[in-house]
Amino acid sequence: RKETYVGAYGKLLDFLKECQAKEVISAARYLDLLGAVDDLGSNLGSVNSSQKFFQGTEQYFAQVLPAMGIDISKVAKGSRDNGKQNGFFRCTSETDLTAILEDPGFNCRRRDKGVEADVPLIIHGFIAHYDLLSRYNIDTSVLGTWVQAVGRQYASNPYHSWMHAVDVFQFCHLSIFAGGAGDFFNFQDVLALLTASVAHDVRHPGVNNAFLVSTGSPIAITYNDRSVLESMHASVFFETLYAPGNNFLSSMSASDFKTFRTKVIEAILATDMSIHFELVDKLTARMSKDKECPFITNTKSNKERQQASKTDRRMLLQIFMHTADLGHTCRPWAIHKNLVIDLEEEFFRQGDRERELGVPIMPMMDRSKDSAAAGQGFFLEKLVFPLLEPFCYFLSAELSSILQDHLAENKQRWGKLVEVHGKTKSARDLLPLEQDGEGEAGRRLPKDGRAGSKSKA
Repeated sequence: RKETYVGAYGKLLDFLKECQAKEVISAARYLDLLGAVDDLGSNLGSVNSSQKFFQGTEQYFAQVLPAMGIDISKVAKGSRDNGKQNGFFRCTSETDLTAILEDPGFNCRRRDKGVEADVPLIIHGFIAHYDLLSRYNIDTSVLGTWVQAVGRQYASNPYHSWMHAVDVFQFCHLSIFAGGAGDFFNFQDVLALLTASVAHDVRHPGVNNAFLVSTGSPIAITYNDRSVLESMHASVFFETLYAPGNNFLSSMSASDFKTFRTKVIEAILATDMSIHFELVDKLTARMSKDKECPFITNTKSNKERQQASKTDRRMLLQIFMHTADLGHTCRPWAIHKNLVIDLEEEFFRQGDRERELGVPIMPMMDRSKDSAAAGQGFFLEKLVFPLLEPFCYFLSAELSSILQDHLAENKQRWGKLVEVHGKTKSARDLLPLEQDGEGEAGRRLPKDGRAGSKSKA
């Protein structure tokens, strides 16, 4: 009698048969597979492993899933240990993944469960709206392997960790798609921005460029004291890409790859805070000429428009990456304040190392007297506001309003805390002294937020 399997079992069996016959699984089928594995994994502890289904497919699990970057042993173990699942398999629907990517109140700290847990979300980010994987013939499993290889190279710093990379990726996706800024880019620009965001702080050692230069770090020597960390991050992006099994762009032509590489490098280098004012001045100057020379949109299928907009698009890639890197300042207060605490702790740890080395402790790094809270008012008003205002020109009015309101509230709250309790308390010590509500949820975009008119802020 022929056995018939339904639900997750049937889907998974069909997938395994496909894996035997084909080399590439489509992005949509990949997500469906994750859903089936999630369903199967959640019930694995109550299933008799002697059933024919498991006997006939164990070898396929061992061969196929690792090729997709999935460690099935972790799923089995997680499902049998008090019903807990490995985070990678907590797969949600495509609708839920899209909602996460389009949430201005995204809280990266709630996703701090390891790299594998975020792979489905990131993969979906490349599929949603533009389906970049099909457009560039990208193998989903290879992209997932590269994402994990990059993610595993992030150190467990308080702030500059994989958690921050996911935050920046989500902010880029939010701006491009839900915010409507994708109109100003071509497809390759978007691919470059999203991939660059994944790796923009890879191997960050938890100290800044000034520390590396002053201590004669090998990294500083390698990159000649210029944008030391950012140069290293960009280098690791491609070093990891070229590793066996990681090149998700193997089908891209040499000329297209050269252009793509340039865009990624420029985007990552733009996260160097030492060029912040240079970038803001460049954007402001260009915005002043917008009436006589408007930014060109809808370049994706028009080579003439792509060529005419090339300079602007390259600049905007830098601006969007730099703004996304500071994106926590535009999150709801309850999210932003805790990320400031994380950043402050990372600063203090650098100060601790400087104290141990007997070198001068840099400003904001001395845990015995400094406070990130004391400087937030100045930072948000003098650095972030002048960047966010022209940045919002490229977003929908709805998202612009949300980001600007969050930033204004965060500035006001830091100012109130410092005014009431003084400048000597650290951010970590100040926050428990809050008396009013936290406003954790923040504002959300309407379901048709992408259709809103562009902001002219």
